[in-house]
Amino acid sequence: LEIHRLGAADGLTLKISRLGGVTKTRQIRDVAVDLGFMITVEDTGGAEIDTAAMAHLSLSTPEERRLHAIAFHEWVTVRTASNMPPVTGSRMGIPDGPGLGIDVVPDLLGKPFFEVGR
Repeated sequence: LEIHRLGAADGLTLKISRLGGVTKTRQIRDVAVDLGFMITVEDTGGAEIDTAAMAHLSLSTPEERRLHAIAFHEWVTVRTASNMPPVTGSRMGIPDGPGLGIDVVPDLLGKPFFEVGR
């Protein structure tokens, strides 16, 4: 809000992990859009899971407020999921499955740090 009050920026880059996840990023994105900022949604890294989240948040941002999106999943060599956001030319879409739309390969993620509900 201080950045807006000062007129110090026209756009913001929101990093999902740095902001605390999808829900917090969406909340900040929505306020920033209402304030008139241009938005880029990214994340640190570039694996399939965070790229799917980034694609959903980016493409649900009003088009007139969207700066760009990057298909980070095309930069990695180890695939941790399938059914990734489709990329055609310079356009990225969102996968059609439930949730983030991807199919995670659990064996590639390693042993969980903890489990809830088991």
